[in-house]
Amino acid sequence: MGKQYKVVSINDVLDNAALQTKEYNSKQEYYDDDKTYFQMFHDNAESIIKSTPSTSKYTSDETTGDLVLDLGNKKIDISNYTEEDYKALSDDLSHQLAAKEIEDTIKTDPELSDLNRRLSNGEISIDTDREYASLSDSNGELVFSIESNKNHNPSKSLNSDEGFRFIAWDGEYGGDQPTLSDGLKSAQSNIQILEAEAALEIDEPEQKSRSSYRA
Repeated sequence: MGKQYKVVSINDVLDNAALQTKEYNSKQEYYDDDKTYFQMFHDNAESIIKSTPSTSKYTSDETTGDLVLDLGNKKIDISNYTEEDYKALSDDLSHQLAAKEIEDTIKTDPELSDLNRRLSNGEISIDTDREYASLSDSNGELVFSIESNKNHNPSKSLNSDEGFRFIAWDGEYGGDQPTLSDGLKSAQSNIQILEAEAALEIDEPEQKSRSSYRA
């Protein structure tokens, strides 16, 4: 005799967290009161997961819990999760949620159309390979990142008391930005400036060569 249980996909959970964050932010009078995806999930992990559409399955294993979260590479039983367990889960997922918010913002903000084009054609990519959410160019150079302030370790949870940073990178140097949108716009501008400077460096030798020829 088997039992029925529910499985929730991590991708569906991330989508639900994004949706609930957008709904929450749309009701705020001031931008300073807005939350990021990972902040919203940290505050409401249990309700977000339990309100995410699930798939019913059957198993002969009576020890299987009633609710299972499918992370892709593994499944975890969250049936008896406590508040602390959900906080720990939100810490583990904070950079994944940040990466999703970077992608969603680029794809939906008309002022980031150049970044969106570059993302679509592979000139830049979003990843957590550095153990924190970042935007990199085709050479692997950082363009933008969301990092934890905790003990100067950017890969720690973004939900720590020490907070987090939005950083737009210009070569080796990074500058803090007030919001995710501001950071991405600054990153977009930095890319365009670096491209223009590189084009000038290529053009200058050609101009000198032509001048020498005319002489």
